[in-house]
Order: sequence, then C-alpha cells, then structure tokens
Amino acid sequence: MIATTFEAPASQSAQHGSRVALFVDGENLYGYSHSLGTPHDMHYEALLAYAARLGALEHSAIYLGAALPSDGLSRFMIALKHQGFTRVKMRLRRPLADGRQKSCCDMIITMEAWEAALSGRFDKVVFVTGDGDFVPVLERMAERGIEVHVIGPDRRSAPELLIASHTFTNASRVPGLIELHPATTDTAGAVPDTTRAA
Repeated sequence: MIATTFEAPASQSAQHGSRVALFVDGENLYGYSHSLGTPHDMHYEALLAYAARLGALEHSAIYLGAALPSDGLSRFMIALKHQGFTRVKMRLRRPLADGRQKSCCDMIITMEAWEAALSGRFDKVVFVTGDGDFVPVLERMAERGIEVHVIGPDRRSAPELLIASHTFTNASRVPGLIELHPATTDTAGAVPDTTRAA
C-alpha cells in the first residue's frame, strides 16, 4: 500500500528511542540547487531538523566535492559544522576523459553508511540524494531492519530510490530547506512523495 506525504514526519512517542543517522550527498544537492533557475537560499540546517524529528540524531554527515580548495569553501564547511553537522567531508574532483569532473564522494558515502549499518548503532537513516547509485546500499540497510528515508531533488531523482526507501520526500517539501526569491514555488512534475506502509 502506498500513501502520500508532503512534509517531514511528525515527532511522535513511537519515534522516541530511535537513533538516526543523516547522510547528505552535497554534490548532488549542489547540482539541484543550480538547476532551480530562481534566486534562492539553501538552508542546510533544515535537513538536520528533518532528521531530528525521526528520533535522536546521533550522526550527521555531509560530503562535498570541489575543483580546488578555497577560502570560501573553508568558510562554508565551518558554517556547516556550526549548524550542527558532526562530519563535514570534502573531496577534490578529478577530470574525466569527456571533460567533466567527478569526486569520489559516492564511494565514501557508501562505505561510511554501510559501516554505520554494520555497527548496529542506528535504527533509521536519512539519505539526501537523487543518485540511483546508492540504491544497493539502501536496500541492504532495509534488509537489516533499518528504516530508510530519502530526500531527493525534484525531477532529478532516480525512481529506484522510491522503491528502495521506506519514505521518499522531494527536497522542495522539506520545511525551510529552500527559500526562493521571490517566493514562486513550482513543484509541477516533481517525483511523488511516498510513504510505503509496512
């Protein structure tokens, strides 16, 4: 059975005692941010608030890619730490044969997420990504009894993420994450948010 949800899960007594880990694919979210085509602010602390509503947020990691280190990037990483992320990781992008650049963030996120699953420390995970490459690790986590929640970029998320997760939420539906200027929210054509019943 599939139901629809358009906002962060409410804090309920059933959620008390749950231990939550948050993994943010910063490169994927950055690409989505640049695709919006409307002046906006991205408030990353809203992801922390979303995850905290699921239980006790014990680990929150964000992974960034950059062409070169810079003072601006350093200030951004420090700001993320001050917002409450417990781990802020940056990897330099490497050039590909077709002229594009790619970092190794996907591999690092997968390894650290799987290590978290094996540790038994978390009951729930929140993944922020639209990248279908994470589907196998999300499926394995779900098989181990971990509740998997995904936040993905509108119209830029792999459909397989909806199947691999217990809930999928479009990034535009996360309260406070995206502040558009002017406020002209357009979610037409977005991937449907879904909660899959157990």
